Amino acid sequence: MKSHYHLVLVTKYRKKCFTSEILDRLEIICTECCAKWDVSLEQFGGEADHVHLLLDMHPNIIPSRFVNNLKTVTSRLLRKEYS
Repeated sequence: MKSHYHLVLVTKYRKKCFTSEILDRLEIICTECCAKWDVSLEQFGGEADHVHLLLDMHPNIIPSRFVNNLKTVTSRLLRKEYS
């Protein structure tokens, strides 16, 4: 039995800083992070100021820990690649 989660992550102050190139890279990073946690990324979508993720997660995974890790990893890698 898996649980579905709809996660919406917004930029600080809703600043419009995501380009299509950054959104493509962000999807790759999220997919890799989900694979490490054994989470299935069902859908990914985004606009200039937010992203949507539809996740399929096993109940033994603590959602807050996963989201914290996902935000940390994506933020660190995007800031490194797109300063």
